Amino acid sequence: MRAAVYLGKDRVEIKDDLEQPKPNSNEVLVKVRYCGICGSGVESFKHGGLYLPNKILGHEFSGDIVEIGGSVKGFKIGDRVSVNPGLPCGECYWCKQSKENMCKIANNAIGCTHDGGMAEYAAVRADQTHRIPDEMSYIEGACVEPLANCVYAVRESEIRLGENATVFGAGTIGLMTIQALSAAGVHQIYAIEPVKFKQEKALELGALKCLEPKKYNKVSRFTEGRGPDYIFDCVGIPESIMSSINLITRGGKIMLLGIHVGSFEMKGWMQVPLKNIRLQGIFGFTSEAFHTSLELIAHHKVDAKAIVTKIIKLDEVPAMFEELANPFHKEIKVLVEI
Repeated sequence: MRAAVYLGKDRVEIKDDLEQPKPNSNEVLVKVRYCGICGSGVESFKHGGLYLPNKILGHEFSGDIVEIGGSVKGFKIGDRVSVNPGLPCGECYWCKQSKENMCKIANNAIGCTHDGGMAEYAAVRADQTHRIPDEMSYIEGACVEPLANCVYAVRESEIRLGENATVFGAGTIGLMTIQALSAAGVHQIYAIEPVKFKQEKALELGALKCLEPKKYNKVSRFTEGRGPDYIFDCVGIPESIMSSINLITRGGKIMLLGIHVGSFEMKGWMQVPLKNIRLQGIFGFTSEAFHTSLELIAHHKVDAKAIVTKIIKLDEVPAMFEELANPFHKEIKVLVEI
């Protein structure tokens, strides 16, 4: 079997002689059609840390069931599916509260700590596998996972009708957050993004205005001088976090979706208590958020295809990681056709 394997910092290789996985009794074997390259994978490629070495990459994927474990019910050979990559224990306090993204086994997921879907075949837990409707393409099926992060963030924010939001970053997560906010009934959405074609995409997908980072303070003009009620930081670098703290209204809430592996110094932190700012980190999503994301795409409430800028073959994956590690790359979501 062929697959893209993460070997550590700056090292992704294609392996041609891997053994095809055999599903356990509670698993199904998926013939992978499309798999996305995630920003967290690129961060691990650049810095190391998030992913375990010598594991097959890929936690955003779709495909067809070709084999079913002995105890699996509710699926049949040929079912078209999208896979929730989380591997919660199901027994800890958080799992029993339906907060499986907070499972005590931190970051336990396909494509991160276990072999993933950037391969010809992937054995996955049946309870984390979701059938996709006939009208949904495999490309859209591979985009359910990143959208689930955004749906979860919007739900956790508890934003209400009539309130406004600003999204920092118009990459995959930022653009999907804009769409998730729109689907939730939020119409006053602003975006902060330095790259011209991403600015245009943000406007196309629901932002009223999109500003360059150096002009982020102009958002205050659109919010009666108060600043936004909510900020979704989908970048996660010191500059975006501090800009969020400077910009947010008093008593506002900042949702931190962006992942930054390295350490950094924070200045101006006193604004957080002085302005009564609420900060909430977002990591992963719940099964409910994944299901909602699938429904949003299936019912055309979110345009998943709009963020896909390139589709490549498996052999092109190592070179694409090199390209995406460059902060000036020209892609949004890259999918691998297996």
